[in-house]
Amino acid sequence: MLEAYLDESDRSDVNPRLFSMAGWLGDGRAWRSFEPRWEAILRDDRFGVSEFKSSDFANRKGEFEDWSDDRCAPFLSELLDVIQAIDVIGVEVVLSLNEPEDKWARALRDADYLACACHCMVLLIHIAAIRHVEGERVAFLFDERQKGRGKIQEIKKNIKARLRAALAKRVGPMESDGSLEILPLQAADLLAYWAYPRRQHELRRSSERDDALLEVMSPTLTPKVAIRRILSWEPGFLHESAENSDTRWNIEGRLPELSLEYFEKPQMSETSKRAIWDANWARLKRMFGGKPDD
Repeated sequence: MLEAYLDESDRSDVNPRLFSMAGWLGDGRAWRSFEPRWEAILRDDRFGVSEFKSSDFANRKGEFEDWSDDRCAPFLSELLDVIQAIDVIGVEVVLSLNEPEDKWARALRDADYLACACHCMVLLIHIAAIRHVEGERVAFLFDERQKGRGKIQEIKKNIKARLRAALAKRVGPMESDGSLEILPLQAADLLAYWAYPRRQHELRRSSERDDALLEVMSPTLTPKVAIRRILSWEPGFLHESAENSDTRWNIEGRLPELSLEYFEKPQMSETSKRAIWDANWARLKRMFGGKPDD
């Protein structure tokens, strides 16, 4: 059984509002190698924290309150070294909402993290099929604080029903647990958080702190992320694009499209933007197993 650990993050203080989900895929041997190394850094006398929480670390809150730069730098660097040393592969999905709040308030209930979760899971299944031997299923573990957690099981069922048979067999069990006990979730948290300064930098909206984090994190994380998918909720439709971060993973040209018609951009017509928005919302709701007017 392969193990995929996923976490989400969001930034409501930026425009457009950003949501992300990211995850790492590896076998049991890789993750059992990861855990003692990661825990040793947390427990080190220089640091002494119970867990890594990226938002607390970046904003110097909680256990990281009053930490100096001289303390933060080696802590983050050593955690990144652990990720670099183990045989795991990552995916990253970022969604930006580019409409006024009164236009996308309903989408916040479902289409933010859940759209990202859907893409992450499908990408990880495809990567498992490319990189690992036939028959190995992927077990998904989400943070128990994951927003919309109750609907992810339904998403998994819908994905399994739509994938071709060889890929559907790769879909394993799904559970949630706390990152305090499940250390790989902390690595997923780190990857999900990294998506923000990276996307902000691409949009030319990053702060000096964001750029400083990118400078430290990108050399390690970029080669480990096989593919990232950018979703943009533009006025009236959900647009997607993808990029392969590193061709060494041998994914380019072999990774099929998601074939989820719910994310296709509708043909523009004389229909009002509001009607187009409603049509897309209905497609998203069908994917999540609900009714358009839920």
